[in-house]
Amino acid sequence: MFLPETADIRSSDWIVPAFDDPGLAPDYEASGMDSCSEAREWGQTLCDSLERESREPATVRVNIVIDTVGSTFEAEEILYALRDFAVVLQASPIGFLFSFIKAFCEYPEFILPDRADLTASTPCIRAYSQHLLGIADRRDVAVLNAWSDDADDSTWQGTRIEAADLLQVPRGRITENGVRSSMREALRYLAGDTSIDRIDAEFARAQLWQWLRHETGVLDSGLIISGFLFDAWLEEERENLAGTAARKGVDAEPIRAAAQELAEISKMAVIVPFLSCRPYRIPG
Repeated sequence: MFLPETADIRSSDWIVPAFDDPGLAPDYEASGMDSCSEAREWGQTLCDSLERESREPATVRVNIVIDTVGSTFEAEEILYALRDFAVVLQASPIGFLFSFIKAFCEYPEFILPDRADLTASTPCIRAYSQHLLGIADRRDVAVLNAWSDDADDSTWQGTRIEAADLLQVPRGRITENGVRSSMREALRYLAGDTSIDRIDAEFARAQLWQWLRHETGVLDSGLIISGFLFDAWLEEERENLAGTAARKGVDAEPIRAAAQELAEISKMAVIVPFLSCRPYRIPG
């Protein structure tokens, strides 16, 4: 909610992106919250807006996205803070895992495996989904995008989810294919490929940072993901994407710039909170 949108051409001042998206109805997506205090800020802002416009709370609808470790632990409190506006509780498992990396980025024991090994049956993801399904059921609100077959039956009912369940570190392999796949995902997004979801790109580049940062970033083959190995693979992936772009008659310069950016943020001592925090320039 609090990241500045500097691309607002109507004003020289920055604006909260969540309130800058034009639409046909006052529907909002409240995402990226870490606590119920942020939800209360949302609620107060919406109430102030309604008061100025002499409108009823029922005319505003909010989709609450639970996409951080903090919001997962305070999901019920967040829902209560926005009770006058909330219509949907939306799960974002990849957002949760991205936040998981950031929350425990300094701890090598919290390193995650390949994206391919993170599924609905992964213990922390299963607990996350069951947790949100339980809240939605108790509070009579719809839930979307839960990565779980539990949403289709009642097996999740009565399941008690503890904090430790949500913080179980996923187990699995780190493979060359997994590293390269994350590189491609991040490169395509940074080069302007709009078919790549932002949260998928965020997770991909966060995994690269984590694997490169810690000694536990070891491939299943036994190779350590060193800076040298990272650079070699990144250059190969850049060349492959640039070759594809050239065959399509597309300028490959954005891919070169994306590779440079990805290398830089992957080797930083501190993980970049969001890609949108990085400086950017409006084309033209």
